Amino acid sequence: MSQFRVSPEVEESGWTKVHWWIFASFAVGMILEGYSFALSSVVSTWFTLPVFFRVLAVMWSSLWLAIGVMIIGPVTDRIGRKKTFYISMTIFAIAGLLIIFTFNYVLALISVGLLTFAGGAEQNVIMTSMHEYYPRKHRSKAYMITLDTIELGSVISGIVGSFSFSSSPIFSKTVAGIIVLVIIGLLIFIRYHMPESIRWLEAAGRSSHAEEEAKKYFKTGPGVGVSAVGPRSAAPSVTPSVKPVPQEMEKVRIRGRRDLLFRFLIALILADTNTVTYGLVTYTLGPVFYTNLVPQILMIGTLAAFFGGLLGLGADRWSRKKLLVVSYFLSLVSFALFYFFVPVWSKNLSVFWILLILAEVWPQLAWEAADALKSEIWPTIKRGTFVGLNRGLTFLISIPFLYIGSVLTLSQYMLLNVLWWVAGFSAAVIWYIWGVESGKAVSIAVPSGEV
Repeated sequence: MSQFRVSPEVEESGWTKVHWWIFASFAVGMILEGYSFALSSVVSTWFTLPVFFRVLAVMWSSLWLAIGVMIIGPVTDRIGRKKTFYISMTIFAIAGLLIIFTFNYVLALISVGLLTFAGGAEQNVIMTSMHEYYPRKHRSKAYMITLDTIELGSVISGIVGSFSFSSSPIFSKTVAGIIVLVIIGLLIFIRYHMPESIRWLEAAGRSSHAEEEAKKYFKTGPGVGVSAVGPRSAAPSVTPSVKPVPQEMEKVRIRGRRDLLFRFLIALILADTNTVTYGLVTYTLGPVFYTNLVPQILMIGTLAAFFGGLLGLGADRWSRKKLLVVSYFLSLVSFALFYFFVPVWSKNLSVFWILLILAEVWPQLAWEAADALKSEIWPTIKRGTFVGLNRGLTFLISIPFLYIGSVLTLSQYMLLNVLWWVAGFSAAVIWYIWGVESGKAVSIAVPSGEV
């Protein structure tokens, strides 16, 4: 097996045409994933249902999203990132066809379950892959902006849901299925132009294939400008200009089960804070308390989140640890305002929309920072598995809280959100004290322990 490693030089490359194809692949995939999950809330507009069944669609989707991310995690570690995409796209296409021909609530649950399973698979591969594909100098901001596009999918779902009121439920679900098929067609074209993850190929022991991919897509490799581990007489060794790793980061390694457990638990609490509260406000607040506002809450809330997420453009300049503390604190404040002013906004929609926007902007930035963390702190060859397990448990834990929220009063409902943000902020502070610094444009090899 070749000792040559080309991934360090690929990571040091500037932003190229290939990276635009990669970004398009991930961004469109996240839009489809966001669209798929948000559609579970829209399903409630296709049929006349009691509150429990309206919430059931969201809980059902969370279950299948969890199954999707957990099953696909080990698969992508086994067969590669690019190949796994074709599995998720095939399932998406089947689900899109089923939605078009759905005529009752049971079939709607089956099709949405299949759709969100595919969405979970898609999400896992994208979150796993982004740190491996994006160059070091742009890794954090490209990751966060890619995540931010998921909100555009929710906006599209809100528009589709509005057809149930302005046109008809039949037209709404037909459009919903067609959109899935159109996006899949676009993804097939885009993903034809992207390589396999160079870092995964090397971690899987396929160095020769990694060199071929690097030559083809990044114009680097033996004879072009290389980084070598061990002797290689066939080509000169040119060490890329890698940003020096601060001394305190040299001790960043996976140091056994205790370190893995610490990372996993912190990432789980950070992720669950976002997932539970985002689901309670964006996906279930409407179906439970404001049935006629479901599409508007989806569109306004997710648009606010999208613009809040654009703050991630500065992520390569910031400390990830500081960003987590600041964003989780501001999110806690936003939800505290939502809770304390329940008597006001429950009677005044103008105040409601203002508070909803605040409760979407900062949590979006917090979510992007937390998701970047929970997918960058694992070794490459096990990244998909750990991301899937962590993300899957996050969704499974969120399910009972979605149901609990449906039986609470409005004040209790909002207090539940506040308590989750207290937990999330506490986890962010703990990570700030004892965690790994993975921001400031450091190599992915630093937080993954592969330095």
